[in-house]
Amino acid sequence: EEDYVPTYIYKNIDYKRKGEGKIDNATRKVFQLIVKLFSIPKDLEQNRKYGPKSGMTFEEHVIRAYKLNMLEPKEESSSAEEGQSIDICTHCATEGHTRDECSELI
Repeated sequence: EEDYVPTYIYKNIDYKRKGEGKIDNATRKVFQLIVKLFSIPKDLEQNRKYGPKSGMTFEEHVIRAYKLNMLEPKEESSSAEEGQSIDICTHCATEGHTRDECSELI
């Protein structure tokens, strides 16, 4: 069973589904790293607990959910096995530090 996609609502709020919107390379790298290390909920687009989508792309929506600690690490992740948090810099797309600790921004 496929989920209902509210096409006209998405058009009115300027929300782009996965792969439909234009994102810069840095955002794409951050998104790919998050997808590699975290489980993306199947109901991310339908569940309002993940916040508003207005003016966003799916990729930006995933990054926002990561920033708000709403994503669970994948079980096969080595950091998840050790019980550590997985830090991803949303500025330089590097694992191991957060945006607040990024040397490029200090």
